Amino acid sequence: MVALVAGLCVQKPEGIEPTLLQPAEELKLSDFPEAFKDSTLIIVGDNTSDIEMQAANEIAEYLENETGNKPLIKKYSEISDEDKRNYNLIVVGTPKTNPLLEEVYAMTNATRVTEEFPGEGKGVLEILPNPWDESKAMLIIYGKSEKEALMGSLLIFNRKLVNFNDTRFEFSAKNRIPIDSYLFVECIIQKEIRIIDGKCTLKRIDRPTYYFDNKSGILEGRVDFPINDTLKVIFGYRVTNGGEMSYLTGVYDVPTLINTEYGKIWIFYVDENGKLGIEFKGNTVTLEKNKGFTYVIKDIHSSENCKLEEIVSLKILNHGLLKKKSIKEWR
Repeated sequence: MVALVAGLCVQKPEGIEPTLLQPAEELKLSDFPEAFKDSTLIIVGDNTSDIEMQAANEIAEYLENETGNKPLIKKYSEISDEDKRNYNLIVVGTPKTNPLLEEVYAMTNATRVTEEFPGEGKGVLEILPNPWDESKAMLIIYGKSEKEALMGSLLIFNRKLVNFNDTRFEFSAKNRIPIDSYLFVECIIQKEIRIIDGKCTLKRIDRPTYYFDNKSGILEGRVDFPINDTLKVIFGYRVTNGGEMSYLTGVYDVPTLINTEYGKIWIFYVDENGKLGIEFKGNTVTLEKNKGFTYVIKDIHSSENCKLEEIVSLKILNHGLLKKKSIKEWR
C-alpha cells in the first residue's frame, strides 16, 4: 500500500491570530499546486522503491515547472521535527517503508490504508490539516500498491479526471479495457529542417515497420511483443522527414513510461470508453478517441561547416479502442 502526503502552507498575516482550519469547509484539492510555490520537502523511505521514487520525481518536476521552485528530496532518517514544521511536505511510501505515515495516522483522522481499503487497484486523494502546524495542510495520495501512488501523482495534475472542488477523490487503476480490445496511441514526429549557414548533409530515413488504416481499424506491421489478454495499449512511434522510421511497443500495465528522443511520455490513464490520459513535459492531457495533443520543439544545431534550425512537431494521437483480432503481423 502506497501513499503520498503533501503539506501546503497557508500564510499567517502579521498581527492577526490564525484561525484553526476546518478541512471540510476550507481545504480542497484545488489548493494544489499554487500553495506549494514556496519551499517544499519531499520525504521518501530509506529503502524506497523505484516506482515510489518515480512518483516523487514527477511531483517535483511538475512543481518546478508550475512554480519555478524545485522541492528538496530527503530520506525519512534525514528529516527533523523542524523540517516537518517549516516545509510544505510531500511524503512518498507505504506505512511499512516510510514510518512518517504512521505518525500521520496517529495524529490525524486521515483515512488509514489497510488490507481492505481502498481496495485492489484503487487509490484516494485526500486533503486535511497538517498535524505539525495547523496553519498548513496535508495532501495524501494513497492506494494498495506502488502503481496507485504513481497514478495518483499524475492524476493530481489533471483537472478533467479529478474533482478538485472536494477534499477527497477516489480513483481506480484497474484495467477496464475489454480483454479482446486495445487502445492504439501514436506519437507522430514531423521534422522541418532549415539550413542557416554552411554546407549541411541531411540524412534521409526510410524504415517503416507498421501501417495503420484508420477506416478499417486494421494495424499491420512488425509486432515483437505478445498479443494476449493483458495487452492494454499499443504505442506507435513514427518519425517523418522525407522518409519514415517507425516502431510499435506493447503496454501491459498502466501507468507506464515511454522514453523517446524528445522526452518521456507517461500513459497514466485508460478506460473502457477509449479515453487516454498522458503527461509530456509538464503537460497533462486527457484525449478522447481521434483527438490529439501537439507540442513544438525548436532547436539550433551547429557544427564546423553547418548551422541549421530544426523544428519538430510532436503529436500524440488517440485512435481509440480497436479489436486485437484486427492486428496483422508482418512475416
